[in-house]
Amino acid sequence: MADKNEKKSEAKISREIIKASFSESFKNHKAAWIISAILVVIAVILFVGAEFVSSDKFAETAFDLVVPRQITTDENSDVQMTFYREDNPDYTGEKVVDSETLTSIYNFYYINAKGEKIPIQNGVYTYLGPSGETESMLVAIGFLYKGGERLELMQTVLNWIGWAVLAAVIIILIYVWYRKDKARQQAERKPRKRSH
Repeated sequence: MADKNEKKSEAKISREIIKASFSESFKNHKAAWIISAILVVIAVILFVGAEFVSSDKFAETAFDLVVPRQITTDENSDVQMTFYREDNPDYTGEKVVDSETLTSIYNFYYINAKGEKIPIQNGVYTYLGPSGETESMLVAIGFLYKGGERLELMQTVLNWIGWAVLAAVIIILIYVWYRKDKARQQAERKPRKRSH
């Protein structure tokens, strides 16, 4: 019985020593602990983000976020129209968008003057040009082009955000260094008590 109480007291003493050690370490090295915690949080976010980005569901969601649901032809185009895309309810395959599956996964259409939804076969809209000849417009490619423009804008914004975060981290580190250095200098300046 005494052996059991002795082990409990040793465990209790060990806990108190560890607790005091962590407390003392945190008090003396607060900036290092905070920076370490921030780095751990960033590492976890990067790991979880990398796992999420590599999933098929992310690719599908990203495509839907980046590629618009509707596009309007340019002012210089022979035809002034708005085209739309929607999910193809008949498509049962894996929803990985590439050049071969784009027109299978999505239906492309426009709305005529009567308000009717007119499907565009294989993502290609055909019409009579100004010369009277049949011309075609690659509507599916137009959606990808607009998605590329959005992606470029998002990349620019993320680039600026990354530089801003980097600048903020550098400013914080300089501030922490300044405070630590100032505290060290003040500690050195304090007059020491003389013993008689």
